[in-house]
Amino acid sequence: MDSNLNAEELMERANHYLKDDDFENAAENYFQAAKAFIETGKYYMSREAFISMSVLLGKGTKYLYYILEKANELTNELNNANVPEISGEVLMFCANAAYDMNDIEQSAYYYEKAFQHYAMSNLEEYRDVSVACLLKAAYSYYTSTLSELDKEEQLILKAIELHHKMENSVLEIESKLSDLVRRNQFVKASEGYKQLAEILLSEIDSLRELMTDFKDFDAVAVNVKARLIHMAAENLLKATLLSTQERGELLKTTSQLFEQATNLMFGLINVEQVDPEDMQRFGFDFLLAVLLKDKINGKKEAKKFYDEILFEMIDEDLRLTVLENKYVQTTSFILEDQSHLLLRALKSLPIGRFEELRDIFVDMIKNL
Repeated sequence: MDSNLNAEELMERANHYLKDDDFENAAENYFQAAKAFIETGKYYMSREAFISMSVLLGKGTKYLYYILEKANELTNELNNANVPEISGEVLMFCANAAYDMNDIEQSAYYYEKAFQHYAMSNLEEYRDVSVACLLKAAYSYYTSTLSELDKEEQLILKAIELHHKMENSVLEIESKLSDLVRRNQFVKASEGYKQLAEILLSEIDSLRELMTDFKDFDAVAVNVKARLIHMAAENLLKATLLSTQERGELLKTTSQLFEQATNLMFGLINVEQVDPEDMQRFGFDFLLAVLLKDKINGKKEAKKFYDEILFEMIDEDLRLTVLENKYVQTTSFILEDQSHLLLRALKSLPIGRFEELRDIFVDMIKNL
């Protein structure tokens, strides 16, 4: 490589190599041009030079890994020049490239890394793109062979906290509300859970608008919506359990949310490879939806919903798997009016975030 060439000359040489199908020399010259632009303070040109390597992606996967390797070197130099937002754009390009070439684990890593660099810059200016990075990273983690559902949920919550400009994280808020419950401050805790559910629901449409440029937009949007409605339904049920005045209206809204969550979660399990944690969430939402519908709308409506999900929407092969789920199996006690077996099951089934409210929950169901 001729060290006397300036950035523009390196770009010209890279284009010449590209025309001659000399892809390795083209890639190297684009990269050297990107570095040379940094030396002259032309940071946006550096980004453009690096992104010019996208023309090589169709020439073999080895160029993807070349680009990812060189991105780390380039972003170090950009960070030394105190332009982390340019690093973010370079890393976002890498993430998109990896996703397009079906290397989902690398895309998850680079989306999250892009967010970290945008966060080092003017967060107010790059808030929306930072949120989009988090959501894309979340979906990539979910669809990768890693299938990290907890990691996905953490990133979605971080996206909400960032977009909603929350002073405290959702986990911090939940911890404070749990502390209120332990101190028997039920009314205050109920209001807190209700507000948290409202925040989660209010973010659905806003977050959707930030994902429209994503390759699998529809799938990402449904996935994020399913997670948010599931979490909102859980928080609203907690608010209902702890409420002393408006339990009736809250219960109706909670019932509707669990019904909606069931339908959305069904979309996530209706695939060739079902994530075990998705199946558990589907079963939990389905049980709560049938249970609350039975208490509010009557057994006929509960049975109708049960049949629609299990016998009209789910094909026979998947139905066999679904019917093995312990939450789904428990719904039979509701429809067969075996309240003693239902209450026994509710006292022993794993209920995750509801554990501290289990006794209140069982009492409410017993007395409805």
